[in-house]
Amino acid sequence: MDSIVVLDFGGQYTHLIARRVRELNVHSQVMVAETTAKELKSVQGLKGVILLSLIHISEPTRPY
Repeated sequence: MDSIVVLDFGGQYTHLIARRVRELNVHSQVMVAETTAKELKSVQGLKGVILLSLIHISEPTRPY
């Protein structure tokens, strides 16, 4: 089964996005930001990773 991992850096929409992915009949799993590459490689059928953070793109102090 295809899987998507949502890495949680403290964003408020982490679980919402994981649920929306599941509604598309794709397995999704929320993992902490400190997840290692080895742990990611162990996820069966991993097809992608979604990164979420606390920073909002409209904040004037954004780092990019």
